[in-house]
Amino acid sequence: MRCSSCGQEATVRDVEFGMEIGLLVIRLHRTAKGRMCPECISSTFWSCTLTTLFLGWWGLISFFVTPVILVMNVLSYRAVFLSPPYPADEPPMVLDSSVVGKLEPYRDEMFQRLLKGETMAQISEDVGSRAGVSAGEVKAFYNSRA
Repeated sequence: MRCSSCGQEATVRDVEFGMEIGLLVIRLHRTAKGRMCPECISSTFWSCTLTTLFLGWWGLISFFVTPVILVMNVLSYRAVFLSPPYPADEPPMVLDSSVVGKLEPYRDEMFQRLLKGETMAQISEDVGSRAGVSAGEVKAFYNSRA
C-alpha cells in the first residue's frame, strides 16, 4: 500500500496524532492522520509532539488540553507499532500461455454470463472446472482481457 504522507509503496499503519498551539485567547488544534509508513509515522509524531510541547501551553484552555494531547500522542505512537501493518498488495497473477489457451474459448461465454447477472465467483468455479484451471486463474484471465 502507499503511504498517505510521502506516497511511497511500503507497509503502512493507521495513525492519528494531535497538535495544540495556544495563543492566549484562542487555540489552534490540528490532527495528522492517515495510513503512513514507519518513517512518516516517526516524523509526524515528533513534529506534532514537539510543537505541542513548546507552543501548547500559551492559552487558558490550551494549558489544560496540552498534557492530554501529549499523553495521547505518546500512547498512539506506542500502540501503532504494536498493531499489525496492512499487508502489501498481492502481485498480480501471471498466466502462462497454456492457461490462456485453455481459457480463450470461454472468454465470450464469461462475458455473456456476467451480463446476465451471474457473479464472477460462480463463473470462475464453473469455467475453471471445465477448462482444468483454478478459479483464480479464470479471474486473472478475465481481468487481463476485460
